[in-house]
Amino acid sequence: MVRAFDQQGDHRTGSRVDQDSGDWLYEQISALGARPEKIQFSLPLVQIDECWVSLGDIKIDAVPLFDCNFPRRSSISGKIGEIGTDADIGVIMAPPQAESAQVKLLYQSRRSHQHSAIVVVTDSHFPGTGIALLNADDYAQPFGPPVVQIANRYWAEIKRIMKAKGSLSIRLKAKRNSGQAFNIQTRVNGSNPALDPVVIMTPRSSWWCSTSERAGGLVCFLEMIRKAVTFKGERSLVFLANTGHELDHAGLASFLSERPGIEKSAHLWVHLGANFAAASPIGARLQFSDAVIQEGFIKLVKAFNSPVYKIKPEAERAVGEARNIHDAGGRYLSILAGNDLFHHPSDRWPAAVNTENLEQWACIFENLVPLLTRRDAFII
Repeated sequence: MVRAFDQQGDHRTGSRVDQDSGDWLYEQISALGARPEKIQFSLPLVQIDECWVSLGDIKIDAVPLFDCNFPRRSSISGKIGEIGTDADIGVIMAPPQAESAQVKLLYQSRRSHQHSAIVVVTDSHFPGTGIALLNADDYAQPFGPPVVQIANRYWAEIKRIMKAKGSLSIRLKAKRNSGQAFNIQTRVNGSNPALDPVVIMTPRSSWWCSTSERAGGLVCFLEMIRKAVTFKGERSLVFLANTGHELDHAGLASFLSERPGIEKSAHLWVHLGANFAAASPIGARLQFSDAVIQEGFIKLVKAFNSPVYKIKPEAERAVGEARNIHDAGGRYLSILAGNDLFHHPSDRWPAAVNTENLEQWACIFENLVPLLTRRDAFII
């Protein structure tokens, strides 16, 4: 299954691969005896016609931030310097994690309009070729100057030009078009329709192929559906595979907007997040909205050959799509992890995937299903 997902290509929202991958997942769910639905929604989709950075005779492929403003004129030139200086074009090296200090500094600079444009260089711990892209957390409301992202291969040359107070040129021609995408929703009914359902969700889209980023969630998602179809409990389960993840969780946002208050009216949410199938680093991050869910789930984890994990404090804001539920005051358990190839095109099968770790978590989440379907499941 993981190999098949890897072979599909880049799973970017609204792309042909995203559509084909959704069709493939629909077929996988149907083969388990469940009845999935494709839930269409509208959103703007970015069309990139040209995007590169010129360092003299060197032309570097680039990708814009999807939530920046695109320039009216396609070409921007000027002196470069570190973000926060008086340079025309600001430069920063940053990882793709939104919670990093560098990305927070980038956000502040974008809000203050310090520069006419910004170049983000992928952090040096990533391979020299390929760009570790930042998510578009303000996709619905683009802001700030044009921002382009490049690989770190030419970082030494960029630093040399900055030190000499030299210039570079950016070519960016892009626009936003009306588009369509779809989530996949599957409901497995319990015997008691009066009980509030449990929602199990996982993202299915990403910037690149992103095999280890998405594999853990999708494998556990399918194993939970397999178990739910054969195990007839009292409480209904709703399974949701969302596209639009990299675009401010656009798929989940659409689902929530059509069902006001479901964040709190659902009995609880299970968030199968990013990277817990990644080869490096080892160790999942678990987070729970309350002590009752934490105690019940950790008891289950310890009953098996427990994989490595740590627990994120309850008071901290959740990461990934669990963030939407956390902010709305819903109950949830969330799993995700770090990834040395996060948002990078080198995240591919088989080298980037820890299959042993994935199998352990799949077993645990499969055995979570009977607990979730009980009338007294994680009652406060």
